[in-house]
This record gives sequence, structure tokens and C-alpha cells, in this order.
Amino acid sequence: SAMLRFMATNADPSWVSPEGVEVPHAAAVIGALEASSRRAVELVAGKPSRLAAELVQRRLDRPPTEILVVGDNLHTDVRFASENGMTSVLVLTGVGRRDEAAAAPHPPDHILESIAELPALLRARSEA
Repeated sequence: SAMLRFMATNADPSWVSPEGVEVPHAAAVIGALEASSRRAVELVAGKPSRLAAELVQRRLDRPPTEILVVGDNLHTDVRFASENGMTSVLVLTGVGRRDEAAAAPHPPDHILESIAELPALLRARSEA
């Protein structure tokens, strides 16, 4: 019989609930399955994978330099943008923190306190 494939949609360590509580996310499930199966995950298909970047570029029909990735996670959203030639926008309403951003291996191109600041950023970029 063929061996089953072991893939994941993401490897986010945590997620912030609407109540502001940080809870374990997909990485916890991956870790449990790796430990119990004695196998490593073969592919993480979502951010920050190259596969996800290719799908985004194809769907938007734009080069990476014209794509902004807006998210709250330095390790997935910002890394995804940085490693794939896109512009990153960190929103501080989730797990990402301003003090961590400066020291991150992939610092964000822009930091917003709230998604409500995005229209102003887009206007400023279009005027530049």
C-alpha cells in the first residue's frame, strides 16, 4: 500500500482569538503528529511557502513587486512577503509586536497599528 502523505496548510505556532487570547495553532498539531508518527511534515503549503507565492502571483497576475502582503505575523506573513519579493505590511492587532519587528530576520516594510491605516498607506504608495 502507498504511504500516506503528510502535509500542512500552515505552521503558525499561535493564533489570536477575537477576545485577544493567544492560543496554539497548526504548529501544535504538526508537532503532535510528527512525534506520534515519527515522521516529519513533508510540505507546508501556505505562507511562507514558495508554492503559496506562485499561486498568489498567478491569481493576481502581477509581479511580486506589485503585491502587498498584509498580516499580523512576522514568521509567516512578513517572511512570506520578504522571501518572495513582495512588500510586507505588519498590522499590530494580532501576534506581531513592534519591538520584535526591528530585530526580526525579515523586518516588515511597513507597520500599521490597525488595518484602518491601510487606505492611507495605499494612497501614499500610489502618489510616490
